[in-house]
Amino acid sequence: MRNVDHYQLPEDLRFRTDDLLALGGMKCTVRLKPDDLAGTVFEPGSVESATLKLDISVGGADFLAWGRIKGRKTLACSRCLKEFSCKFSEEFEETFSRESKIIDIMETVRQTLVLANDICPVCDDKCKGLCAVCGTNLNEKECGCKPERLSPFALLKDLKKSDSK
Repeated sequence: MRNVDHYQLPEDLRFRTDDLLALGGMKCTVRLKPDDLAGTVFEPGSVESATLKLDISVGGADFLAWGRIKGRKTLACSRCLKEFSCKFSEEFEETFSRESKIIDIMETVRQTLVLANDICPVCDDKCKGLCAVCGTNLNEKECGCKPERLSPFALLKDLKKSDSK
């Protein structure tokens, strides 16, 4: 296995298996383009920067690809809707058959980032969110609204009783 300083890495990270066999595997670090990772973070978020550390080993019948993707991404807080920037670090491990002509590492990178999305990202654990009445960002100022606290059964009191004779 070699560190690939002299090997021209494909820009789209699609490797020919013949090249990987000739090299006996490879290790490299690649700076990824944010445009190539568009759509991997929930909208309106985006990847600001990312680096991939990649290690491809040649086995008997398969290639084993291990990678770590690190970088920064911009997300929208699910409580207050403000955009914020945060670091990320994700790993993947994937096997590819020697029968394949091409190994598409970029697809594996994209899938890894999509699966790592937070369902409800927050800018801060102490984020107060927006007022449910007037929409004021409660992190910036108090609005004075008094939210109604209705019982989930409050609607039932208005139902008329039906005569069941």
